[in-house]
Amino acid sequence: MKLYELTLNNVFYVDQQRKDIYLVHIRYPQYFTLKQPTLPCVKAKIDIKDRVERPEVRFHEGKFTRFNVTYHFPNTGLSKPDYKVNLLFYSEFIKITRHHIEHVHKNLLEQLPNDFTKSELVSLDELEENFNNDGYIGQYLQATLQVVG
Repeated sequence: MKLYELTLNNVFYVDQQRKDIYLVHIRYPQYFTLKQPTLPCVKAKIDIKDRVERPEVRFHEGKFTRFNVTYHFPNTGLSKPDYKVNLLFYSEFIKITRHHIEHVHKNLLEQLPNDFTKSELVSLDELEENFNNDGYIGQYLQATLQVVG
């Protein structure tokens, strides 16, 4: 058995000129052990909307001035069930990947891989260099379980 961490995959930005989609993979502090054969990434049948809000982003003069995500921990008995995390300072909570696509206006999600573990990693600085508010989407695609360690 291996330990898996829940990851919420967000279609963050589409660069129409370069035909690239940037995904932000947000770590959610919930863990599972699976008995099936060890896979690096497994789709999770989990409702995302109850766990996290759309990333709150502000972009000014070529820089992100806000990049927050609010986590929800419903029905846990915590005195404060919502936590806002500033991803500009706590970048260990995210991983950013870039995916080249053939057609920008047609079936975007079908052009993405099922397993993001081998995707091209991009830094927050590189995303910032290519970002344009017009291409911001910020919609969650799916949840996956990824092997820890």
